[in-house]
Amino acid sequence: MNDILKHMFKMEMLVSIIYLLIGLTLFFLPASVLKTVSIIIGIIALISSIFPIVNYFKMENRILGLGSIVTGVTFAIAGLVMIMYPALLETVIAIMIGVVMIINSINKIEYAITLRDNNVKEWYVSMIFAIITLLVGIFFVVKTWTVINIMTSILGLIIIIYAILDIAETIFVKRKVKYVVSMINEEGKDIKVIEEE
Repeated sequence: MNDILKHMFKMEMLVSIIYLLIGLTLFFLPASVLKTVSIIIGIIALISSIFPIVNYFKMENRILGLGSIVTGVTFAIAGLVMIMYPALLETVIAIMIGVVMIINSINKIEYAITLRDNNVKEWYVSMIFAIITLLVGIFFVVKTWTVINIMTSILGLIIIIYAILDIAETIFVKRKVKYVVSMINEEGKDIKVIEEE
């Protein structure tokens, strides 16, 4: 096997192992990962706030630069909040998803009632899905942290499965390439023997 293929297989395996480690971390430590991500986003927001604030003080006409200072201060406040209260970001996202699901389920209930009033026999199917969506939405709002941990763990599990499949594929392909290379080498030897004869 040539050096390029060996290097490619090593890189593939390394990337797969990194994915596996990320997946395991997400699966077993979802809360810690989410807090870390929130803090990192907060730091990025704080750093991003520096440039518009500095720009504002460099401007000669500061009235025109009001947008710049507002942007900078907003980013700075958001960054500080995310660093000081890392759980807040995940909570807000989960609640927003829950609220959207509740609103969507209310629309679906109205749709199901309209179907029933118009003598559509399958109206109850829409009603069942609407009620399930409503219950899931309420669960998102009421049990925010449970939902966040479950979702993060599921994401971790998906990444773990992907990484395992990727590792298996790399090993399989490597073996096949080794076999093909050995066959080519054998054929090459046979040709040399024939030529010598």
